Amino acid sequence: MQAQVTVPSNCEKKGVLLYTIPECNENAYELVFEDDFNGTKLDTSKWELPCCFYGALQGSQHIEFNSLENVTVLDGVCKMTAKKETVLRRVTYWYDSSAILDDGLPNLRTFDYTSGSMWTKKKFFHGKYEARCRMPKGKGFWPAFWMYGGTRGNEIDIFDSYGGTDKLVTNILHDFEGNNKLLGCNETYPGYDLTQWHTFGCIFDFDKISFLVDDQLVRVVHRIVSSNGQPINCGDNIAAGTYFHLKSYPLEQMRIILNLALISPNGPAGSSALDATTPLPSTFEIDYVKVWKQGMEEINLSISPNPASEQITVTSNVRIKSLSIYNSSGQKILFSTVENTYFVKEIENLPNGIYNLTAMFEVNYKSRKFIKLSPN
Repeated sequence: MQAQVTVPSNCEKKGVLLYTIPECNENAYELVFEDDFNGTKLDTSKWELPCCFYGALQGSQHIEFNSLENVTVLDGVCKMTAKKETVLRRVTYWYDSSAILDDGLPNLRTFDYTSGSMWTKKKFFHGKYEARCRMPKGKGFWPAFWMYGGTRGNEIDIFDSYGGTDKLVTNILHDFEGNNKLLGCNETYPGYDLTQWHTFGCIFDFDKISFLVDDQLVRVVHRIVSSNGQPINCGDNIAAGTYFHLKSYPLEQMRIILNLALISPNGPAGSSALDATTPLPSTFEIDYVKVWKQGMEEINLSISPNPASEQITVTSNVRIKSLSIYNSSGQKILFSTVENTYFVKEIENLPNGIYNLTAMFEVNYKSRKFIKLSPN
């Protein structure tokens, strides 16, 4: 069982050939998820433990065992409590107690600390995300409000507070190369008191991700920039050419996660490990979590250039799940999963002729014809 590895990198980009950029979705936002924690216990129709590691592996950046027993709801607030207590637990329920994990130890083991972690059962993509919360003060706490999921390790850290409660850490990650290594793009902002109540927000769009604290814009991360570093926004009238795509930009659906980790001596750079001065038990408090999504976009699917001789670029304003290409006889000659909003395909080896390309989306599909011609 191999966990994904985050490699030290910051905002790497790769050149991509683009002809067009999809139009912006201008539809109004609609509330699609909400938990105000007004009950007497956690709503397990909305939340569950993150899969699949409930406890930390030996040598990890954190040391706790996570349980929903450490998550309580009282007076409209979700309380996630870290405790010093010894428990005998399996790291993951996917394996037997005697299974040897990647750290060389049995799955069933002793943990000296417990805490809480929860993620939504529902997955989300483009939209607006918000949580009002406050963090415990003390050495070694690592509260976070983040999103994770997909087949290629997509992640948005709306806040990732391993550096203490006086600074805000934001990050995005993605396994761009498909080699089980997450490429990141993080920034740290000092001057905060995160032990006080704040509203943390993120607007995840096709072309950019915006981070907010108390409705004030803190950071904008652009997905695509020009050769001179200028952001390319949805709807821009661009010239055909090479642009630069941020490798860490998430391209798949994710779940929302809130957790309170306890930092080990192997914690992230800039963090401080839990020690004897850490006040335990301590609690990470969440007032609410909300998600808004813009109304259904009209799907725009384009192929350029058309006619083409060497390659085509397929572009959409909505995430494509798969693409198929058929020849004029209706025979399928290509199928590819995409999980993206653009796709580049070499066609120089195809015979000249007319082809039909069909893109599958989450709830719909669209087809376009293109012509393959040999170069002059």
